[in-house]
Amino acid sequence: MPPLPLAQLKEHATRVVGLAGCAEIYRDYIGVLINNELWREALAAVPYERRLLLLPKCLRIEDKCPHRLTSSG
Repeated sequence: MPPLPLAQLKEHATRVVGLAGCAEIYRDYIGVLINNELWREALAAVPYERRLLLLPKCLRIEDKCPHRLTSSG
């Protein structure tokens, strides 16, 4: 049942890393996947017209991107 305390989420992710035999570097990503799955039913219960999608302003590397951020994005 969401939300899962962060310490408990890390514990489960660490356990999955061990069982899967994958590198420890994937623990946080696995934690995100576990958390997403825990929230799946709660999110599915929210009608589409009541959902809000929040996106970051830009995923670019500011020092290397030649484009400028404008008022419209």
